[in-house]
Amino acid sequence: MKTLFALSGLPFSGKSTLLKSISENTDIVTISFDNVWQELEKSTKNLTYESVTELIDRDISNLLSRGKSVAYDSLNDTPDQRERLRSIANRNDAEFRVIYLSTPIEIIKGRRDGNIKMKLRHTVSEDKLEESILKFVPPSDNEETLVFNPEDNPIQWIKDNVSSS
Repeated sequence: MKTLFALSGLPFSGKSTLLKSISENTDIVTISFDNVWQELEKSTKNLTYESVTELIDRDISNLLSRGKSVAYDSLNDTPDQRERLRSIANRNDAEFRVIYLSTPIEIIKGRRDGNIKMKLRHTVSEDKLEESILKFVPPSDNEETLVFNPEDNPIQWIKDNVSSS
């Protein structure tokens, strides 16, 4: 059955890495908020979080309506954000699953520090990371959550937990 998978986790929790593995190992369509933002930023002035989210929500709905499963990488850091995505799935007769990247704060901060040195992705300031940590509400048990831990083997975890049908 077509499914919308919402990756949920703090910056540097591993969402983008897991999304890449999902893309490489399934036929699930993947969408990254950061990638869409960066692409639109090249040609659009005055981008807002809301305008990009609205565009992505339409894309997700369109894909689900065509029978595709979708994995969406964004913070998805509050129950309201995850519920908005659940509604999109419901309107398109799709299943909905949250994939929570349960990465300890010390690992996240280490990855952020490494990124500052290596510049592998956009920079997240110390203040923004702390703001994200304070705002983040981990998914609850009733959100049909799949949990990915840093020690999990991504390919095996995807085989065990994510169906591309």
